[in-house]
Amino acid sequence: MKQLRKKHWKKIRPFTHGILLVYAAIVAVPIVFAFINSFKTVKDIQQSFFSLNLGNASLKAYESVVSLIRFGEGLRNNITILVMSLLITIALGSLAAFAMVIVNNSLMKKIYFLMVLIICVPIHAFVYQLLPILKRLHLANTYLGTSLVFSSLSLPIAIFLYTGFMRTIPREISEAAVIDGCSLWRIYLWIYMPIMSTVTGTVVILRGTYIWNNLLISMVTITDASKTMLIPRTYAFNSSTYTRWDLVLASSMLVSAPVTILYILLQKSFIDGITAGAVKG
Repeated sequence: MKQLRKKHWKKIRPFTHGILLVYAAIVAVPIVFAFINSFKTVKDIQQSFFSLNLGNASLKAYESVVSLIRFGEGLRNNITILVMSLLITIALGSLAAFAMVIVNNSLMKKIYFLMVLIICVPIHAFVYQLLPILKRLHLANTYLGTSLVFSSLSLPIAIFLYTGFMRTIPREISEAAVIDGCSLWRIYLWIYMPIMSTVTGTVVILRGTYIWNNLLISMVTITDASKTMLIPRTYAFNSSTYTRWDLVLASSMLVSAPVTILYILLQKSFIDGITAGAVKG
């Protein structure tokens, strides 16, 4: 049986590799041209967008972006909201998944099913109700309020991944720990969390990129210009009559660089976590 599978895989391997190469080209080519044109002037971009010639390349667009959108301030806001959101998501998501796996009764199964259903609900259905709620709680225009919104949107996916992975861990491990005198809290902290490092890496990448690149939530929950995230700031270069393409491309490269580096550092955990955490429970 294994030999038949190997023969079948050898036959379709060139076809699958060809599809992957085409997909990689579709994704990579626009990014490459955007990066190259970010060093050009608006005139050069309009005249020769597809030219690879960088004879007149300069960093003026990047210097203008850093100054005009106060990139350092926006970067600080992004990092603050990102770290707070991920810490809340990882802590609550893993704890909720731990409870669902340990208790595993009909109520927990219904809650888990509800979490999976919430993943399918579009955020646009209720996003504009967030600001009045945050104002009543005195959390509007605060890092904590925005982080709580991002965390609430990230929890269903985090619970889904953590629960799927925890169900693959033999119950004998936790039962042996209980016999040795470990409390549930210590079992969660010292046994389950270290094992789930790959899933945590997946949650960080999946929800980190979503939070970092989000426009709608950050615009609705934060109206204070000094606390806005990077993505809303880049829209200053677009208007109905004129677009500064050099600044748009340069700002896109600057904003996407941190999450690109994050993915490169955690890509192994991301792949392993997706495979392990997507187990059907």
